[in-house]
Amino acid sequence: MTLPPGPPDPRPETPALGSFAALMRMDTTEPDEVAGADAPGTPSRRDSLPEQAHTDAYPPAAAEQPDASPPAPPVATAAASESVSVERAAPPPAALTAPGVPAAPTSSFSSPPASRPVPSRAAVPPATASPANGRRERRRLDARSVRLLVTPPALLLGVVGTAFILMFTLIEPSPRWVVLLGTAATTFGFDGVLRSGRRQAFAEGGLDTAPLLLLPALYMLAVPVFIEHATLGFATPVASLLAGLGYGALVVGALSSVREFDPSRHRGRLIAAAATYFVAFALFALVFLFGVSQRPATVAVGLASVVLAAEILREGEVDPAETLIYALIVGVVVAETRWVLHYLPIDAYAGALTLLLAFYVATGLLHSYVVRALTREVARTYASVGVAGVAFIAAARVVGLA
Repeated sequence: MTLPPGPPDPRPETPALGSFAALMRMDTTEPDEVAGADAPGTPSRRDSLPEQAHTDAYPPAAAEQPDASPPAPPVATAAASESVSVERAAPPPAALTAPGVPAAPTSSFSSPPASRPVPSRAAVPPATASPANGRRERRRLDARSVRLLVTPPALLLGVVGTAFILMFTLIEPSPRWVVLLGTAATTFGFDGVLRSGRRQAFAEGGLDTAPLLLLPALYMLAVPVFIEHATLGFATPVASLLAGLGYGALVVGALSSVREFDPSRHRGRLIAAAATYFVAFALFALVFLFGVSQRPATVAVGLASVVLAAEILREGEVDPAETLIYALIVGVVVAETRWVLHYLPIDAYAGALTLLLAFYVATGLLHSYVVRALTREVARTYASVGVAGVAFIAAARVVGLA
């Protein structure tokens, strides 16, 4: 069934959007025609609003072109307008959207996307805000936070210890009382340095300074005597100055590693461990240099190993009685090594190096067990170090260096 056609539309047919003739007609309309747009039979301006909205998208220069130019075909113009509409309606590609961020809704009737603003010079961040400079600043702050604690009393105590070492090694004959006086004076002085530099830890926290005084006392007692017997000529004052610097570093390291949560504890403990192994080597060598017999030498080496191992194994979370048991185990191992070395043709320094190797392996394994880091790889590493050390000492003995 076909419906009858309706009455004809009295308004003239509106040309298609994008028609160049419509554009020219809208732009060449006289003011009188605009004023009489409401007359019957004449299209009003309201009817041409879509065309006006379309013509506003073009620049004024394009609308004021002369009539001499040939009009563009309406089909091509309409196709171009449709392609523009399709481009505006097309959503952005998925690769340009950040993951997890939903894309903005788009529509064919939306306005063209705004161009990306060009950053001005003021918007560019300064050079100090770059990631590399930020990481450099954080490393600088971290290095400042873990800096060793250096106080004037600690520096003064280092100078006093150096003076006592020089007095003992440079005066001939060497006065034995200087070693004893220097050991007592520096030990009491170090106690005062600890209490003044870490008042909150010792006066208010209830910590005891006795465990921290053993290593500096052994340092002042053994190192000057070892320098006197191990050096000759101008090497003696140089070695004495270096020993004084080592004592000052030991004081600073012990002062910086009082508590477990101290920022500089790692560096302080590293300095203390190095000083411990050096003192152990000096004591072991003096036992050979003085020609002590087998039984007293074994007892002396065992006692020294117990005291020094307690310094290595000292940790905040370990009970002192348990630490003493582990130290006794180290003392027994090193004492038995000294007993065996008595029956071997070995020199003093080679024997001291052998005892130091046994002390290092025993304390290393036990320390790894205390801090719960003992694995097969760690045990294999210490075993390889022990085998390599024994092979080196044997080769040096064969060559004649030991």
